[in-house]
Amino acid sequence: MTENSFMAETLKFISAATWLRDEDGPAIISLLAMADELDHKLNPPLVAQYGLTYRNLLKRKPEEGDALDELGRLLKR
Repeated sequence: MTENSFMAETLKFISAATWLRDEDGPAIISLLAMADELDHKLNPPLVAQYGLTYRNLLKRKPEEGDALDELGRLLKR
């Protein structure tokens, strides 16, 4: 695996994405499978699907204010 590969970048993303949860497992597995395939053969429709899956996981990242709001909700209990 080279440094500039779909797999390397996907693994970096997943390790940094602390907001991902167990329910994101199927999307993460799909992203890893697509990264592996794309490192062997570039396929434009698969690149598009990879991008869609990546963006959907990225959208799950809470904004900084959301984390504070969640903390506030927990403290009010």
